[in-house]
Amino acid sequence: MKIGILFPGYGSQYIGMAKELYDDSRIIQEYFEEASQCLDTNFVKLCFASSDTELSRIDNAYTSVFLVSSALYALLKQHGITPWRVSGYNQGEFSAIYAAGGLTFPDGLYLLSKYALLYGQLLSTTDLNGIRISGIPFDSLNMLCQKMSKPDREVHIAIQNLPQEHIVMGHPAAIELVREHAMEHPEVEIYDAEVELGLHAACMESVVSSLRTYSEKVDFKGLSYPLVTNTQASLVTEGSEVKAAALKQLETMVRWSDCMEQYAESDLIIEVGPGSTLTTLAKKIYPDKLCISLNTKEDFKELERLLKPLETQQEL
Repeated sequence: MKIGILFPGYGSQYIGMAKELYDDSRIIQEYFEEASQCLDTNFVKLCFASSDTELSRIDNAYTSVFLVSSALYALLKQHGITPWRVSGYNQGEFSAIYAAGGLTFPDGLYLLSKYALLYGQLLSTTDLNGIRISGIPFDSLNMLCQKMSKPDREVHIAIQNLPQEHIVMGHPAAIELVREHAMEHPEVEIYDAEVELGLHAACMESVVSSLRTYSEKVDFKGLSYPLVTNTQASLVTEGSEVKAAALKQLETMVRWSDCMEQYAESDLIIEVGPGSTLTTLAKKIYPDKLCISLNTKEDFKELERLLKPLETQQEL
């Protein structure tokens, strides 16, 4: 059975994520305890009893989403699920690498905490905005961004969600020019997007360079399951390639739509982590494919119901 597993990134966090499962699952409690010890942070309080504003800070959100995704994956493994391949959206790539055995849980927390610190420092000294644009093909939007960019006001596509849905990041003035010209397209829809999603461009070079120094302390191992990388939408398993891909995606456009093409043969797609954003995107790409997100006990029961006919087909 070919089961694709997806891990979300920034923006999927919410107060109370995994709380119902935490209350009943010792393994999830153990993950929260370990994370709290590793980073000297009360993740129970942060994830269940803080505020949206506090949880959405990148130094909290990056590690919290990684924690919840990793804990839910551990619970999924107890149900006997073996991935066919894994992917992580944006910072979720670190969760995917952990799930595939590429790094330890403490090392994942360590790298994401350092990345959040470095990126936060960049954001504190740089004026940036982001928007999500639907209804324009990549080539047309890319040309528009290039046309609106100047040396002192650059704008670029940071994330490709779907063939006609993208996250654009850049200087506020350039963002407004892109917004204004994009609105000339009849089918366009535009919404604000958080810069905390990541810039995914060459301007992140200093952040990646510093993070590479920290990554030297981390042992990236070969993967038990193939990782579909954000940068090339290609399959990797070798440790050095995994490490290079994890760092490269921070300064390169996320090609999520291309990544999802690697799941065309999957029997089931499971989103492991808070929210259901990736499940929604997967259903738009594969409307006839079984897709599910795991956040509650009922979700796991639904997963069992979905697996039964698939297992029967496998036996036949």
